[in-house]
Amino acid sequence: MRLPNHFLKEELYGLAPQLRRASSSIPTNISEGSGRDSDAEFNRFLTIATGSASEVEYLILLKRFRLHKTRFTREAKYKYQRNQKTHLHFKEKIKLITHLA
Repeated sequence: MRLPNHFLKEELYGLAPQLRRASSSIPTNISEGSGRDSDAEFNRFLTIATGSASEVEYLILLKRFRLHKTRFTREAKYKYQRNQKTHLHFKEKIKLITHLA
């Protein structure tokens, strides 16, 4: 994930590194979970990855909020909720695939 260059100076040592860590955690946890021996362990890592994805979404919304000095809008809330549903759908598909294998 490439982060924009227009982070405020005070955010360079807080928000940007946290966003990098959380975004890299998503595929890392999926990859690690896929190498585990049981579906339960894999599911645990998918849950952690979903949590990291939620964190990334929140941090991006927070950055936009700070950058533009605006309030969260219905559109932002809708997009966040839609992304949550997408993550849950992805998790269910992975569960189904692992049970069929």
